[in-house]
Amino acid sequence: MTAAGIITMKESAAAALALAETAVTTRAKQAVRPIYINDGDDPEHYATCTFITVDEQDYLVTCAHVIDVSSKKTTLFVGIGKTHEITAIFGITKAQDGDRENDLIDFAFTPVGAEWRQRGIIPFAPEEMKIPKAHFYCAYGYPNSRNGKKSIDFIGKKIRPTTVPFISVEVTDPDVLVAAEINTAQHLALLRDPKGFNGQKPFDPVGTSGGAILAMHDLAHPDVLAGKKAPRVGATALITHKNKANKLLVGTRLTTIVAAIRSAKPHS
Repeated sequence: MTAAGIITMKESAAAALALAETAVTTRAKQAVRPIYINDGDDPEHYATCTFITVDEQDYLVTCAHVIDVSSKKTTLFVGIGKTHEITAIFGITKAQDGDRENDLIDFAFTPVGAEWRQRGIIPFAPEEMKIPKAHFYCAYGYPNSRNGKKSIDFIGKKIRPTTVPFISVEVTDPDVLVAAEINTAQHLALLRDPKGFNGQKPFDPVGTSGGAILAMHDLAHPDVLAGKKAPRVGATALITHKNKANKLLVGTRLTTIVAAIRSAKPHS
């Protein structure tokens, strides 16, 4: 604020971005939850999952490489207040040549019942996944670095998960996208500068795989800049991996995942 008490455009924009981050956090924590693994020992944080609704059916979606570990005699749990075991069969993307590193879309999904809503989950609705392209995005997941053993009460099976919302912009440079093997019809790539973006502290996104990338809209709307209304937010992609060489955080678009879910349904 200036000496005369006038709020500058830069200050208004920063306030709008802060409002958007609050809106993202409020909505995302209802649909995005941590995943824990247990191979016979105490559970530990491993990844993230996102709940969505497709054609009136709720689904749990995460990365294929997360589900891969469950084929190795490892039990997966979703954290919602406490840990809940996942007992389901997943539709899963095919790893080229059997190497998950070559799976460029890397996702898995399974239908879930009403018990998840009873536990407090509110999946992203279809209209929330149709939000148009935005100037800013927020990646929301649970990094391993912030969810160590102290975040879990092993006896009570209760959890105290910590998330790190990460705000950034979409990378559109054709040379960068080609080098990173990014197909913009299937992927969303965010700038991930190790030095931090927009004043944020950098963090290691390992563990956020399966989390959501949300679009942050209307930041330039006069009512948003004036603090009269909150920006719109909507789910756009599933976090899949970081591309260290090109400073990217990459996600598979939810439109791609929804299309796969629909194609996997039995046809009458």
